[in-house]
Amino acid sequence: MFHLYVLSLPFVDVLSFHPWAPLPLMICLLLLLRAVPSHKVLSLERDDTTLFAIIVLGTIPYIWSYDYLGPKATNHLMALTTVIVLSYWVPRQWIRVELAAKHGWNNISKLLAAALFITSVYIIAEFVATNAFGVSRDGLLPHTDLTYKFDPQILSYKRPRGFASEPGHMALFYELSVFIVWRFLRAKPVLVQLGYWAVVLAGFILLSSTAAVISIVIAGVVYVAWYGLKRPREVLGGLAVAVALAIGLCWLTADQMGDFIRDTALVKVDDMLFGSRTLGLARSSRHSQYQVVFDLAKQYPAGIGYGVTSQTFAQGRTYEGIEVFPGQISLIGYFLVSAGYLGALLFIVFLARRLIRANRCVHLQSALVPTGIALFTHHMFVAEQCLPFLWFYLALVDAAYSCQRRRERATARLETLYVGQVARR
Repeated sequence: MFHLYVLSLPFVDVLSFHPWAPLPLMICLLLLLRAVPSHKVLSLERDDTTLFAIIVLGTIPYIWSYDYLGPKATNHLMALTTVIVLSYWVPRQWIRVELAAKHGWNNISKLLAAALFITSVYIIAEFVATNAFGVSRDGLLPHTDLTYKFDPQILSYKRPRGFASEPGHMALFYELSVFIVWRFLRAKPVLVQLGYWAVVLAGFILLSSTAAVISIVIAGVVYVAWYGLKRPREVLGGLAVAVALAIGLCWLTADQMGDFIRDTALVKVDDMLFGSRTLGLARSSRHSQYQVVFDLAKQYPAGIGYGVTSQTFAQGRTYEGIEVFPGQISLIGYFLVSAGYLGALLFIVFLARRLIRANRCVHLQSALVPTGIALFTHHMFVAEQCLPFLWFYLALVDAAYSCQRRRERATARLETLYVGQVARR
């Protein structure tokens, strides 16, 4: 069943009964129920107290935000708690079991490779169906979230969104998978790699997610600069495949790439840094929303509570005179507004510790470190705390590090026994 969960990771807005009950979450609930009889499978770690503290810090502000509470605030708190349990805690236990088995890491990589390929094929099919044949966006697979709108002022075609509610959300799955799958496929024949990555790259480009492109480029630069010195043959071989695909892509889609950079990427960067000079959407620009985050953090350093901005916005009110938005379009901003400076700092420390652990996983660091950099960078521009991708990555790092420590301790014990036997002789 755990293998089914990994395969279902990208299906966050299709094949579900409700937007708040996506398919991966429901499968993970079954994994939890299956694990309950075996108490050894379910365990807590010391760092889990950090997440518990972050949740508590986001509920304390309910005291001074009492007049702004409502069902949306309660839903946010329950959703965050549920996601931490079902998308981080439970998968971590099952990943440990998987990694302890023979070829455990290869099995997880293989499942992510299959899920990534299926996602890319679907995105290409969706793009062709909606733009060439006029098929409804839900004509292939019905989505639970039907509010996504295509903006013709930014792109000249209808952007596919894959199995997620928005293209940017789907791109997060690419960030989770691409470096792990890259490591898995490096031993395959070059033609197999070129064919696989051509399909994946086409699906990724069609999503046209500026934040995802920036995140993967930054992670790729770190990968080449850091690991190129340690494993030059591995990096140069992968780099040759990437360069070949990039040249082919630029040759085939030079005009479209130019349109994307000029009409999408630069527009969004301008909107984020300088406001709505280009988009003409003063109140909904990213710049304005970041400004609200800073204003709330300045006046309420301990936060205002989980979901309070969403509840206040839904009621058409302001929070103590500050116009708010339903979300903070940044995961750090989400915890900053909800749990204050201390909550945001604890979450940053929690992420940093996972990145350090990933770097200590000697045989897996070339896959885990750039994956973390890509996900952390993208989440600076989106919140989406309920999506499973970041939490699965954190669980994967914890499990991989735990298994490595267990192997190191076992090796140390064997060495101690061997030295003792030699000494007795």
